[in-house]
Amino acid sequence: MILFPVNAYTTETIQRKYEKGEKLAEGDSRYYQYLRVTRADREGNFVFRQIPAGDYYVGTDVGWSCWNWDTDSDGSLYKMTIHRSSRIYARISVGEGQAGRVTRWSQGKSRLLNGVSDS
Repeated sequence: MILFPVNAYTTETIQRKYEKGEKLAEGDSRYYQYLRVTRADREGNFVFRQIPAGDYYVGTDVGWSCWNWDTDSDGSLYKMTIHRSSRIYARISVGEGQAGRVTRWSQGKSRLLNGVSDS
C-alpha cells in the first residue's frame, strides 16, 4: 500500500497511471519524501501511523489468476493460466489526531501479466 498527499501532481498520476494504465517515467525525486508505504495483512487491513491531517490517495496493485481449457493446433487439450493485475485506489481525508478509513475503492485499468500453459 502506498499513501500520498492529494495535489495537482498526484491527481494527474492517479488519472494517468491508475485509471488509464499508462507507464510513467520516474518523477521528480523530491516527490518521494511525501510517500508512505505499508503492507496489508491477510485480511487486507493496513495502517499508516502519524500522518498529518489532510487529503490523501491510497493505492496498491492487486493481482489474481484464473484458468481455462483450450486446444492447440493438434487438437490436444491444455490448461491455460492467465495472470492479471489491476491498480486500485481511494481518496481519503484524515483529521488532526483522527483515523481515516477506506470504505470504497476505485479500480484502475486491468492488465494481462502473462498467460502460461500448464500442460
